[in-house]
Amino acid sequence: MKTLFAKLDDYSARNEKENRKDWIRILTRTRAEELLMSDKDPNRVVGVKIRTAKGRSEDLKADAVILACGGFCNDHSKQDSLLTQYRPDLTKYPSTNGDFADGSGIKMALKLGADVVGMNRVQCHPTGFVDPKDPKSKTKRMCPEALRGFGGILVNNEGHRFANELDLRENFVTLIEKNCKVDPNCGFKTAYLIVNDEIVENFGRSSFDIYLKAGLVRTAANLKELSKMIGIPYKNLKSTFDDQDQCFRCEKSDDFGKTIFPVQFDVNQIFYFCQTTPSIHYTFGGLKVDESCRVLTSADHRPIHGLYAVGETAGGTHGAERLSGNSLLECVVFGRLAAQEAIKN
Repeated sequence: MKTLFAKLDDYSARNEKENRKDWIRILTRTRAEELLMSDKDPNRVVGVKIRTAKGRSEDLKADAVILACGGFCNDHSKQDSLLTQYRPDLTKYPSTNGDFADGSGIKMALKLGADVVGMNRVQCHPTGFVDPKDPKSKTKRMCPEALRGFGGILVNNEGHRFANELDLRENFVTLIEKNCKVDPNCGFKTAYLIVNDEIVENFGRSSFDIYLKAGLVRTAANLKELSKMIGIPYKNLKSTFDDQDQCFRCEKSDDFGKTIFPVQFDVNQIFYFCQTTPSIHYTFGGLKVDESCRVLTSADHRPIHGLYAVGETAGGTHGAERLSGNSLLECVVFGRLAAQEAIKN
């Protein structure tokens, strides 16, 4: 992110120095605060009021405004939190989103009488990394589901599996709530994800090393060392992996309905492990838009002229669930569509 900001700052400085009218103007460290309405047409957006890093307020006039501000996964504002309003049961969770996911784009449009859809549909990811260096942080990095897909297992604080690792995110979060305890060091209910070298190779060693270098994943020489490092009785972990071995050999059916066991664990070889916790990951709800990404009013469901919304700022694309990667539909497909419509109109 720091590299991105540096490049954007450099681009903006060159733009200002060369006074290139044909270049895109990029404003970094600038917050959009309010949508500007036309004096002649009360249903037309004509720009946005911004506040710069120096605290200066400016009105930017435009023929169209596209809201691409993200959702409200990390909206913990005291006065008008959308998360508190629509999903108060989730406010106890951390989020994989940064502080920017505060619902600001949705809130700006709501002040103009915009409509919303599916605001109660919020997805929690079952495995957000608990960083040993900052365990209480409300922002978590997402632990990839592919690690479970390639054979990783999740155990609770007693070393027992409690779910099918390939189950839906929503179901998995419910089972973590039911079977795991709050870790006082971080304040969240946690589970341990455990993988071996074969899983790491299939996932991609170079990608996995990113988490190792960040200290999010640690290494144990064998199962006994793993037991000591995470404070779980060896006999419990040994029983869990003996059970895994039987399932791998097709000697028994899994107690949780899992039918795919891609790898075999060896208790005398290296284990990689990390502590994880459910984290708010994606908001399906947002501003109600039409097929052209135009924001609709709550009064008569007509477009607010000159106002578009895409990404998590808009709602209704996915329904109540979402497949991994389908966020690109909101970001790229509808992002391009909104730009084309804005130019056209």
